[in-house]
Amino acid sequence: VTAKPIETSGAVPRDGWSRDDGVFTINGLSPGTYKLTARPPNTYTKNSSRETEVQVAKGERVTDVRVVVDLDAGMKLAGRVVDVSGQPIEGAGVNVSAPEKDVSGNARTDADGLFEIFGLEAGEYRVTAHQEKFSRVETKATAPDTNLTMTLPSKATIEGRVVDARSGAPVTAFQVQVRTGEETTIDPASRISGGQPFLDEQGQFKITADEGPNTLYVQAAGHAPAARVVPDARAGQTTSGIEVRLEPGGIVEGTVTNAQGEAVAGANIWINNVPQFAWESRQRAASASTDANGYFRIDSLPQTDITLIAVHADYLPGQVAVQPSPGRGTSVKLVLGTGGGLEGTVSIARKPAIGYLVNV
Repeated sequence: VTAKPIETSGAVPRDGWSRDDGVFTINGLSPGTYKLTARPPNTYTKNSSRETEVQVAKGERVTDVRVVVDLDAGMKLAGRVVDVSGQPIEGAGVNVSAPEKDVSGNARTDADGLFEIFGLEAGEYRVTAHQEKFSRVETKATAPDTNLTMTLPSKATIEGRVVDARSGAPVTAFQVQVRTGEETTIDPASRISGGQPFLDEQGQFKITADEGPNTLYVQAAGHAPAARVVPDARAGQTTSGIEVRLEPGGIVEGTVTNAQGEAVAGANIWINNVPQFAWESRQRAASASTDANGYFRIDSLPQTDITLIAVHADYLPGQVAVQPSPGRGTSVKLVLGTGGGLEGTVSIARKPAIGYLVNV
């Protein structure tokens, strides 16, 4: 159940979950008017229930609020996820989506491989099933349908070697990340996250992948990252002879100062854009940070135009455009401006509130 404020200054939407008896509780509401809506667990749709409008006074606890769900519980997609021998797969994730309807849902299979996603609208959905030991499968289904069977094939195997593009010598330390589908564009802001590390004197690697087209994203110190498409990996089979050639990487080094020319230590250097949300920062780290002298260095960059952005909590960000040269260093200087600040107190009932995040 979601309580969405209507023209209520400073209020934010808040959620609550209904219990077995259908009762829900939402606390921490500012005085004002709210619209309440409800949706089934793990299903996301705009038209999940009738809107119920509620007025909340300061410190008031409103009870006996009724939220009526209009969705047909029988309008669902359900079935089983199995392997090629027909054995159930436990813990497989199942996702359904229909962007044109703005409806989606998800579930996880039980010990019998069964899943159920209800509260959907009638119509066609894209359904995907995945489990880490098997290849991902995608199909289409029309709701309602309670007899879906999704068969996950085993993983495919890809093996090959990584070499220096100029000398042909093996690259002995590198990372390989497998991405489902075909990707040929390298994002210089993307540093491998979750790539499998390899250390081999011959530059050899062996890695599992989903059946079908895949892209190997390879990165090694001193080299520009490379993407190699493997168009047709087969379940239970090995695709051999894949060679990934890495070009020398560009190097950018420089300093970060304030407007007075003083070195700024602890500034984070980002490429092309800065994460706006906490979850983005968890998925992607800064490319570098400045030392006590304001110095930083980034290597293994592709030869393409990039923008470096320096960020520090005490200053306005600074940025500079640069094109790294393969095997060569480029020097830059970033200057941070002086920004304003806010300071205040978060309190509840006139008592300090600890650990609250304040957004501007």
